[in-house]
Amino acid sequence: MTKRIFIFLIIVSIPFFVFIKSSSIIPAEKYQNLEFKVTDGLKIGNTIIGFKDNFIIKISATGYKDGFYNFTHSSGSNIFYLEPAGTKLILKIQNKNISNLKIELNNSIVSLADDIELDQGDYKLSFDSESHMYKEYFFNLIGNEESLTLDIDLEKINKKVFIDTIPPELRIKYKNIFYPGSSSELNLQEKNNTFDIYNENEFITSFQYVANSNNNENLIYDLNPFRKISIETQPENSNVYNNKEYVGQSPVDFFTSQKLITLSLSKIGYLDFTEEILPKIGLNKLIINLEKSFGNVKFKTNKAAKLYINDKYIGVTPQQLRIQTLEQKFSLKRDGHRTVEGKFLPNKDYPLLIDKRLLTEKEAVLLESPLKKKNSLGLELILVEPAKIKLGSPNSEFRRNRNEIQKIVEISKHFYVSNNLITEKVYNLSKKINGGQEKIPVSNLSWTEAAIFCNWLSNQEGFKPFYNFSKNNEIISYDLDSKGYRLLTESEWELIAKGKDLQNPLIYPWGNKEIITAKYGNFADESLRGEISYILEGYDDGFKGKSPVGSFKKSSLGFYDLGGNLSEWVNDFYSEDISIEDNILKKDYIGPKFGLNRVIKGSNFKSATYDELGFSYRAKGTSASELVGFRISRWIY
Repeated sequence: MTKRIFIFLIIVSIPFFVFIKSSSIIPAEKYQNLEFKVTDGLKIGNTIIGFKDNFIIKISATGYKDGFYNFTHSSGSNIFYLEPAGTKLILKIQNKNISNLKIELNNSIVSLADDIELDQGDYKLSFDSESHMYKEYFFNLIGNEESLTLDIDLEKINKKVFIDTIPPELRIKYKNIFYPGSSSELNLQEKNNTFDIYNENEFITSFQYVANSNNNENLIYDLNPFRKISIETQPENSNVYNNKEYVGQSPVDFFTSQKLITLSLSKIGYLDFTEEILPKIGLNKLIINLEKSFGNVKFKTNKAAKLYINDKYIGVTPQQLRIQTLEQKFSLKRDGHRTVEGKFLPNKDYPLLIDKRLLTEKEAVLLESPLKKKNSLGLELILVEPAKIKLGSPNSEFRRNRNEIQKIVEISKHFYVSNNLITEKVYNLSKKINGGQEKIPVSNLSWTEAAIFCNWLSNQEGFKPFYNFSKNNEIISYDLDSKGYRLLTESEWELIAKGKDLQNPLIYPWGNKEIITAKYGNFADESLRGEISYILEGYDDGFKGKSPVGSFKKSSLGFYDLGGNLSEWVNDFYSEDISIEDNILKKDYIGPKFGLNRVIKGSNFKSATYDELGFSYRAKGTSASELVGFRISRWIY
């Protein structure tokens, strides 16, 4: 029976020994009082056995931190290493009741109440307070002792200083007690100290002193640089100089170590101020009233005018005034005349004469208007003077047409005229179109399109438009007060075409005879033979169609293409009068008030008959034509 039980036990135990796992644990070095606590296993000696492959073990030893490890049996052996435990630092301060004691360990602040554990290494320990001297300790931990006790003895601050001030009559204030400025003995019991310096009862400055040892010390404070000058002036913002060196504008403060200074003040419109000052140590406050400076000014004009200074009415010129020497603004006004404005600066040492000539608006504009100028588009404009002319042609003129009725016209205003016809490229600017030939004059545009261009250019240059159009671009009226761009009137066109000699005006571009002796313009020449009814026999100007502007000789007044190239739109409505001559003087005549057509002046590249080539020739139309272009003009007043 016993044998059977034994056999049974062996059979039952076989699975246990088949599934059990084990491994050894080996310390990396010798440790005292090792203790092990195993989870999921059993420790027998240095061997751990269990049914699971992984197990957790806690290992402890004297002088080392507890270690927790997750080992495996599959490795057969597991080596462990324990980290040395920290050393507890115990600080024993011998001094009692030290307030605000600052302790730093390796530059980190610690407290006596802290539990401080140190690892092996180098350490710097420092102590600082307001009542004790700063002290440092250096030590090195190489073992793993359980604790380290340091006895700290701090030196209490007890220092004597002997203070002298320069000059010695000053006083020293320390801890609310005043001491004389000569060889004063002070007992210091704090590290940081403040000495306030007074001149009698006036505070001057403070000095900071740090007691870094208990050794006696002599202190000397030179207060000579602490002579403070505080300047206020009436008026403010006066320039301040110390011994001719610029300091700033008042109000201003500055320091000096000099016992005698020369103070100078200056401001435009005021008399200069200079005075010697004996500054005391401390604050020297000065309030200085500057005296106004005046100069004599005389205003003189060619005509009596109202004088305003700084927008205030003074009286009628001439005027003799005494005015402060500040920059002043003046204006001279007279009805119907251009206002004269300017600035002046009176001088206290000599009188100032302001002599101005008042001009009418017309006179002023004429002075501002050169004989030739270029506008915003680069077009050259020529200034034409007023004149009295006889429009049309006399009955005795060989080439005359019956619609060339003579009228006496007085042109009373100066006006600018473009020396050339408007080109394709310039005209396209108004349409916001890139392109067009730079030198070829634009054609194939109606009278309305030419007038709209004039308004566009007026707006570009800030002028009030001359033409008033409806929404449908139908002409409503003219603005006769406008200085904006417009088409020439027929009278103006004949004035610039017929030349300066108004007693013997030109009939043709080349003269007064019916023979062309040279190339005077782009007319119907031999290149058009067979294409049109009439040509100028034997004439060759080099162009079959339109020619570039400026290709031919300019007129006596400086204009190109008044004969040939393109005919031109002018401002006037077209009409035909019954009479041959109208002797009634017409001032600034701009044509009939209404009509169905507009006047077209001048010849073109298809003109060949003498009646067409004459300057008095008049055609009519409103629609676009390849033979008609335009030039621009505008009044200046």
